[in-house]
Amino acid sequence: MPKGLVEVFAKVAKAHGLMIYTTLDEYDEHVAEYVENLMLAVDDPVSVPENVGVIVIDAEHESKPFREAFPDKPLYVRIHSSEQSLISTPKLARRGFDGIIVDADLIYPPAALDVAVMTAEADWSLREVFYSGSPVRNQLNLLCGGDSVRGADDIFKLLCLGADAVGLSKAALVAIGYEEGKTIDLQEARIKLENLILGLKGEIRLLAGAAGVSSLYTSLVGNRELLRSVDLDPAIRRRLRVKAAGT
Repeated sequence: MPKGLVEVFAKVAKAHGLMIYTTLDEYDEHVAEYVENLMLAVDDPVSVPENVGVIVIDAEHESKPFREAFPDKPLYVRIHSSEQSLISTPKLARRGFDGIIVDADLIYPPAALDVAVMTAEADWSLREVFYSGSPVRNQLNLLCGGDSVRGADDIFKLLCLGADAVGLSKAALVAIGYEEGKTIDLQEARIKLENLILGLKGEIRLLAGAAGVSSLYTSLVGNRELLRSVDLDPAIRRRLRVKAAGT
């Protein structure tokens, strides 16, 4: 993605109180102005910019060097959406991370495990691991995202399945008309991105209101009772822990 476009995303994120999840390759002096709104994926503590909002590392990296260098900075680990990652999720909870990002776009081709199933299973497994007498899920943020997140309905569903926040990737690029190698008007892209965010916020409020939800975080996150499945494979329904329609 052109670095000028990354700056547009950072500006819109700051204006709406959101975070932008990106890599060090897309970080430059123009984006630095919005560093507090960045969730930045890095490989070593030396490369971490000052005042970055959240540090993100891969699961194979040791968390200790980052904790020692930045004891007060939120530290997240990103994992791909797969059965292997799901098995290792409870172990990640014991490594001192503040959050887990389920990144369905982290590997290519995409992993076979749907991001909804991965999110639901990760949320549930973290609720079954206890630390100091309480579930580690209470101490960890769970984020997810990927190309399969297309609109407010997908965001609403993933929140109900346990995600604390949901990231947009392809949906945002489609909204601004981005194509690799194609010149794009950055001001027009910013307007389109603003409209996308405002539209999603409004649609999520409508969905929440229809479901009788007064607070997105306290009443929506992890509330599978708001969901029902129609013509869904029973095995998938069990993994999502969602009831069939009519029950």
